[in-house]
Amino acid sequence: MTRRLLLCRVRVSPDQSQFFRGERLNLRCVDSTWKVWKMGAGIWRCCGDKWGAQSGPHCVLKILETKDSGQYRCQSKDNETSETSSITVTDKAVILQMTTLPVTSGQKVDLICRHHFDPGTTARFYRNTVALSGGSAGTLTLQRVALSDTGQYQCEMGGVRSESAHLQVLAVPSTPAAPPSSAPPPVTPKPSPASLPWFVIPVVIPVVGVVLLIVLVMLVVVLVRRCRCRCRCKKTKGSKAKRRKGRTPRPQNQKTTEYSKPHKKKKRTAPN
Repeated sequence: MTRRLLLCRVRVSPDQSQFFRGERLNLRCVDSTWKVWKMGAGIWRCCGDKWGAQSGPHCVLKILETKDSGQYRCQSKDNETSETSSITVTDKAVILQMTTLPVTSGQKVDLICRHHFDPGTTARFYRNTVALSGGSAGTLTLQRVALSDTGQYQCEMGGVRSESAHLQVLAVPSTPAAPPSSAPPPVTPKPSPASLPWFVIPVVIPVVGVVLLIVLVMLVVVLVRRCRCRCRCKKTKGSKAKRRKGRTPRPQNQKTTEYSKPHKKKKRTAPN
């Protein structure tokens, strides 16, 4: 039987294999084209044929009777069938509530022991008639089931032991190896630089703003001082030019004039 057919088992709601008489039960198949069938008196009968009532994809049993105990399965139109699931309807005062579906190795499974009249009674659990430790409060949890946990389970309350319920554990499906490819190896991305923690950002932003403001003020002060220095230099040069213009220039090659005494004219004497 293939793994697909194992997982196509009847879905039971609530998910347990044992019920008290008078309770309600819903059955369905994962594929809505499949129908729920029951083994009765050596004959497989579809839901609605002398048992149950079809309501959409569900097969409903409103009031369970002990005659509803038996084997159930899903079947397609092509007569392909799933693995059977066992359901027990009992008159006993104690039942064991456990999933009806197979579980995969490593999963968690809860076993619940339920007393019809006295729910506070201390419980004991058994696997293949061997007592298990724990679960005195009425619930035993198998944290990580293994293939060795497959078997028949029972519980006991107030001296009454429940019917057996079967737990099936499947191996984890192996992952097929990927075929070799000629594609280049993937490029490992470079790690991005670590970002600042969120609580540092509200502190850093005001500090950066203050520093920028101080730098801006210093630049303004430097520019103002330069402008003042330039203005002073221009004023100084202008005043010096005005002073030079107000002075009378002294000729460099000017010579002093000497006044000589007038020469007396000599009288000419007539020749004798």
